[in-house]
Amino acid sequence: MTKEMLINLPEVVAAKRFSSFTRLLAANLMKNPYLTLGSFFKSLSAEDLDHLLDLAEHEGEGDKAEEIVLITLLLAQAEGTLVSNESRILEYCSMFKMMIAGCSLHRQGMLKCNFDNMSFGEDASELTVFEPIKE
Repeated sequence: MTKEMLINLPEVVAAKRFSSFTRLLAANLMKNPYLTLGSFFKSLSAEDLDHLLDLAEHEGEGDKAEEIVLITLLLAQAEGTLVSNESRILEYCSMFKMMIAGCSLHRQGMLKCNFDNMSFGEDASELTVFEPIKE
């Protein structure tokens, strides 16, 4: 039997080493534990998206690596996709970083984004999230 990794939301909120963005996300999930990835990305401010881009770009640097993993796990938990092993963490982190980059390109008018198809779920690989813009 595999153990699922659940994030202790109050601990994240209290951890000053994480950004206010991450702590606020955890606090919001304490109030409303369900959040789709599409809703999350649609609601991001330009500043928040820049913060995520910075985390993803410098992910190998100390706390930023830990924080991108934590945000990924928070969002997976919020959509009901629980993680049970390290290979899934790596897979979901990679997917999350791709979504961050794609969302940024979408906001710049370079890609079409199907927010409703964003997911860490089992069928996610069968869904089209980003498409070229037809001129």
